[in-house]
Amino acid sequence: MDVGIWVAIIAAVGSIVVVLIQKYVKDRTSATAARTTAAALNKVVAEIDKPASDQVIGRTIRCSGWARDVSERHHLWLAVEAGGFTWFKEDEIFVDENSTWEAMIFEDGATAEFAVSLYVANDDAHQKILDWFRTGINTGGQYPELQRLPGTRRIARVDRLRLA
Repeated sequence: MDVGIWVAIIAAVGSIVVVLIQKYVKDRTSATAARTTAAALNKVVAEIDKPASDQVIGRTIRCSGWARDVSERHHLWLAVEAGGFTWFKEDEIFVDENSTWEAMIFEDGATAEFAVSLYVANDDAHQKILDWFRTGINTGGQYPELQRLPGTRRIARVDRLRLA
């Protein structure tokens, strides 16, 4: 065979090897980052003090509670859960210097019973929540139904709430 053909074959094989090595390193890095992110999310602990489970409440819901081990890469969100779906509410939750938080949410749903949950989200999931809000706003309030959002973890929940 001609030397030029061998050079071309060796160059092609070398290029394939480089791409495979890059993919391997990227996959391992992504897997390590995912484990690290999941471990960080698992460290966050929180409670919802108000409302309490089994309450009859109005459509304007005053919520409060506490959270610890929330890093700058964590985002807290309140959500209403009903029928296996999750609807995140208005604004991100921020913890004050006493590790407490307060928020007002509004519930316009039609289910007889629902839960209010507090979620912690990583940066990617936080961006997906913001995108979900944009989609709902841009479609005149038609928010897509969410069942589970990767990069989030429910850290507190109050069940069996009913609207007055």
